[in-house]
Amino acid sequence: MGSADLLILQLATSPCTRSPLAREFGRRIYEAIDYQSSAVASAIDGNLEDAIDAGSITVADVLAIVGVAELAEFDWLLGLPVRAGRG
Repeated sequence: MGSADLLILQLATSPCTRSPLAREFGRRIYEAIDYQSSAVASAIDGNLEDAIDAGSITVADVLAIVGVAELAEFDWLLGLPVRAGRG
């Protein structure tokens, strides 16, 4: 079972989950971590920044879903170079 599967299980059973949008970004962040893809992480980050700027979600909402360690790993992926065909 991958970390994305574990996230879905946690989301389904956790009473502390926030907005559906936060859960969606959490799922996408876990997928980027599973793929180890800077290209996927970059696309998600752009969408996340747009949602934050629009006031639809906060970083705290996402942090409540993914946790500090996973958000740090996601940030690390953003710093990797994007490689054609492999992300």
